[in-house]
Amino acid sequence: MKIHNAIPWRGNKLELKNVTASNIAGAMIYTNHTTYTLYSDYTMSGVAGGLYASGSKTASAASPFSFVEMTWNGEGGDTYGF
Repeated sequence: MKIHNAIPWRGNKLELKNVTASNIAGAMIYTNHTTYTLYSDYTMSGVAGGLYASGSKTASAASPFSFVEMTWNGEGGDTYGF
């Protein structure tokens, strides 16, 4: 099983951005989180269960161009981001 970049968190806002899933026996997503976003830049290969597992909540769809990263000034003036 291989999943990359799966879950950036922003407080209580779950966002799935640039997810790559491959060789998974089940589905790519199973969550009971009621409101979350799946950006359209995800890829799946060899995911036998499809995008959503049975019973999973469905994500809101969004363009990856609408994603905004949080940044802040860190120690020494460097900028850190997720």
